[in-house]
Amino acid sequence: MKIALVQPWPRDPLPGPLPASIGEGSEVMPPLGLLYLAGYLRERSSHEPFVLDAWAERLNDADIVTRLHKAAPDIIGITAMTHTLRDALTVARAAKRAFPQVPVVMGGPHPTLYPRETLALSGVDMVLAGEGERPLAMLLDAILSGGRLEEVPGLGWKKDGVIVVNDECWSADPLDDLPFPAFDAVPVERYGSVLAVRRPVMSMVTSRGCPYRCSFCDRPLLKGSRWRAHSAERVVAEMERLAGLGVREIALYDDTFTVDRQRVLDICRMKRERSPSLLFSVRTRTDLVDEDVLAALAAAGCVAMHYGIESGSPPVRERIGKGSGIEEAITVCDLTRRYGMETLAYFMIGNPGETPEDIAATERLIERLSPDYLHLTVLMPFPGTPIYREMLGKGRLAEDVWRRFAIDPSRDIEPPLWEEHLSRAQLLACRRRIYRRFYGRPGYILSQLRGVSSLRELGAKAIAGIRLLTMR
Repeated sequence: MKIALVQPWPRDPLPGPLPASIGEGSEVMPPLGLLYLAGYLRERSSHEPFVLDAWAERLNDADIVTRLHKAAPDIIGITAMTHTLRDALTVARAAKRAFPQVPVVMGGPHPTLYPRETLALSGVDMVLAGEGERPLAMLLDAILSGGRLEEVPGLGWKKDGVIVVNDECWSADPLDDLPFPAFDAVPVERYGSVLAVRRPVMSMVTSRGCPYRCSFCDRPLLKGSRWRAHSAERVVAEMERLAGLGVREIALYDDTFTVDRQRVLDICRMKRERSPSLLFSVRTRTDLVDEDVLAALAAAGCVAMHYGIESGSPPVRERIGKGSGIEEAITVCDLTRRYGMETLAYFMIGNPGETPEDIAATERLIERLSPDYLHLTVLMPFPGTPIYREMLGKGRLAEDVWRRFAIDPSRDIEPPLWEEHLSRAQLLACRRRIYRRFYGRPGYILSQLRGVSSLRELGAKAIAGIRLLTMR
C-alpha cells in the first residue's frame, strides 16, 4: 500500500506560551515522527511511504491535494499537536473531499491524549495513539489483508458507527531496533534556525521517555516515563548519515540529552573520530553536566547548550520539580562559555504560587547568568500534565478547557494560564518587559552583530530582533 504522511503548515495555531512574533519563522525543523514512520515502513514492510512536509514547503490545502493526486496514496496519515489541531483537521477534510474513499488516520500528541474525541471529528477515520512505527505497519497489513484491527496497538476506529479504541499502546525498546528515520524523504535544504551557526540544520532525537517529573511537562504522557536511548554507535552513525545529505549542523532535540553520562562521553569520542566538522547543539539540565562532559561536548563540535532553568525562585523551582540548584546553574553556564559554547536559558513565569517577588528573582538570575539567548514563556498548563490536573482539582477552571477544545476545535479558546497572584494581562506584560530588557541592551545587540558570519544570518537575526522589540 502507498501511504502519504503529512505534516500540516500551522497557519491557524492556538496561542502558545511564546509570543507569536517570536516563534513565527524563527525555526523550521523536520517532522521527525513521520520520518521514523517512513523509515520503519521502508525497511520492515512492503508498504510505500511518501512524506509531505507542508510546513517546510509552505503548501496550502490546494497544494497538498495536488501533491496527493500525484502520489495517489491508498491511505493518508496526518500528524497533529493540540495547538495545531485546527490545521490538521483542515488538511484532513480537504483530503476527504478530494479522496472520499481513502482512509485518513491521525497520529501524534493530540490523538494520543484525546483518541475518542479526535475520532468523533469529521475528516478523521482512524487514530493511532502512542509511538507508531510498528502499529502503523500492522494497520496497513490489516487493511491490505482484511486482518483484525483489534490487534493493532493504540488504534482507534469506527466499527458500525461506534468508536473503538485499543487501549494498549506500543513503545520501541530497544531504540536501536528502529531503522534510521527517512531523512532523505524531505527537502533538507529548507530546514534552519535563527540560532544555528550553519545551514542546513536538521534535528535528531536520540532518546525517548523522561525519568524526571517536572509538573508542567507532558513528555512522560506522550513518550513514557521510562527513559530509553539509542546507543552511542547508532547516534554517531545517524549523524554521519545526515552529514552525507549535506547537513552542516544538528539540533539534538532530546529533552535531556545527558541523562547517561558515559553515553555522552562515548558519543563525543566517536564523533570526534568520524565526523569532526559537523556542529550540533544540546538540550539538558544544569545538574546533569560537569566540566568533563562540557569539555567533551565542545571538543566534539557542540556549539550551544540549552538549559532548562525555569525560575530564579527556589520555592517555585521546588514546586515545579526542578529542585534548587541556582548557584549550580550559574557555575555551569560560566563553564559552558569558558569552553566556547553559547548558552540558551529556558525560563517560565506564571507558575503555581508565583508572586511578583518570585518573578523579580527570576529576572535577577537571568541577569547573573547573562545567557546568549533567552527563551521565556508564560506557563501554559498542557492537557494531562500534573499542573493542569491540579488546576482542575482546585477548581481554578470552570471546565476542562482542553477536552472542550478537543471535542469542538472550531470554538474560540483562550488557553489557560495560572492566574493566582498575577492576571493574564500582567503575566503577558511581564514577559514582554523581560524580553525587551534582555534583547534590547545595546551591548547585547553589538555582540550579536560582531558574531554574524553571513548576510543570511544578519537578516534572520535582524528580523528576529525587530519582532522581539516590537512584540505586543
